[in-house]
Amino acid sequence: MANAILRQEVDELREYMKELSYQAMRTEMALARMAEGMQEYREHGARTDAAVARLTEGVQEYKEQGARTDAAVARFTEGVQEYKAQGARTDAAVARLTEGVQEYKEQGARTDAAVARLTGGVQEYKEQGARTDAAVARLTEGVQEYKEQGARTDAAVARLTEGVQEYKEQGARTDAAVARLTEGVQEYREQGARTDAAVARLSEGMQEYREQGARTDAAVARLTEGVQEYKAQGARTDAAVARLTEGVQEYKEQGARTDAAVARLTEGMQEYKEQGARTDAAVARLTEGVQEYREQGARTDAAVARLSEGMQEYREQGARTDAAVARLSEGAQEYREQFARTAAEVARLSKEMREFKDEMRVDREQSARERRRMNKQWGELANRLGTLVEDIVAPNLPRIAAELFDCATPDLFALRVVRHFGGETREYDAIVVCPTLVLINETKSRLLDIHVDRILDKLGEFPRVFPEYADRRPVGILASLYPDASVVRRATRKGVLVMGMGDENMIVLNPEAAAER
Repeated sequence: MANAILRQEVDELREYMKELSYQAMRTEMALARMAEGMQEYREHGARTDAAVARLTEGVQEYKEQGARTDAAVARFTEGVQEYKAQGARTDAAVARLTEGVQEYKEQGARTDAAVARLTGGVQEYKEQGARTDAAVARLTEGVQEYKEQGARTDAAVARLTEGVQEYKEQGARTDAAVARLTEGVQEYREQGARTDAAVARLSEGMQEYREQGARTDAAVARLTEGVQEYKAQGARTDAAVARLTEGVQEYKEQGARTDAAVARLTEGMQEYKEQGARTDAAVARLTEGVQEYREQGARTDAAVARLSEGMQEYREQGARTDAAVARLSEGAQEYREQFARTAAEVARLSKEMREFKDEMRVDREQSARERRRMNKQWGELANRLGTLVEDIVAPNLPRIAAELFDCATPDLFALRVVRHFGGETREYDAIVVCPTLVLINETKSRLLDIHVDRILDKLGEFPRVFPEYADRRPVGILASLYPDASVVRRATRKGVLVMGMGDENMIVLNPEAAAER
């Protein structure tokens, strides 16, 4: 009957081992899936790192482009500042140019007044010329009478007539010069803004007028010589000379009036010249203003060119910055997509991990329940087989010695120890000898309070039984599969350790009793 029960329990133990194998297979499969998920997660992480690296490069490039853009903006700002400064200088030059133009207009007005006065003088000169022509006509009559005086005065009269003719021709040319001068004055008035050309032509007319005046003076000189020669002709021509003298006197009077007109014309010409000099000065200042305006314009053009270069460089920097931003956006987009894929993969992996954990928790709970049940059965079976110490308790003693007493390598670990001394015999289920203490084990299928007292007796006589370990502290440890809590409390008060079955291994239920007393 006992053998049948034992076989049944062994069969149950085999079924339990088989189920544990199945559990291990399922765990390995779950771990394989988890490893695959982790591998895929690492690959996603690598792709995410690459995307982050490209994104970082894009950000770096964007920062560099930003720095170059800031430099271009600084140069552009300098160009704008220079352009503003050039604009201020240009405005000052324009102001000076405007003042020169205003002064030129005022000089033009004064020049017009002088030309008007000059024109009046010319008109008066023409009127004097007409009266002079009348006097010459009367003089010609006297000359005609003089011709009648004799053959000897013919040559003189002829020369006088030639002088008169030349004077008339010179007068005609003078009239033409005055006409051209008047045309020049009229053209000067009409031209206005084209004053330089008109003034040039006016100057030419005045030059020609001066030349005609010189030739007229020469003709008058020759005429005077003819009159002088006429006076020398003799007494017979006194009457004719008297009349001629009257004509000459009238001519002189007309000449005086002509001289007065010429003087007034000369004054007008002088005033015109002075006005011309002032006009020239105004024109010179205007020219200087125009030159300065042109130079300012050239500098402004240079500033505008530099400003344009700065604008061009700013546009190019803007284009490069836009390209960098585009690449940065692409990197960010790729990073977001990669991050989304990674997040989805992490979510999937987290879900699988949760499912795996749930399965493992269920498996652990089930396995724990099974282990507790089988440990209990195994312990009961071992108790019946008499192998509890070797199968369950003994494998845990070195571990407990290491955990509680820092004894990783015992000097001695023995089971079923029998010691003979002085004709007496002592038996110990197991002992663990450490450098400073000796762990003495007694294992019972059912632990009672009496067992605490008995192990205390063994601890007291241990130095006599094992004199070679008399210098080491003896520590008692009772073991049972499921000791009663009251026994554990009594053992704790006495400084005795108690081992019981945990979820997987034997554990010390009262480690605080390990303290040295």
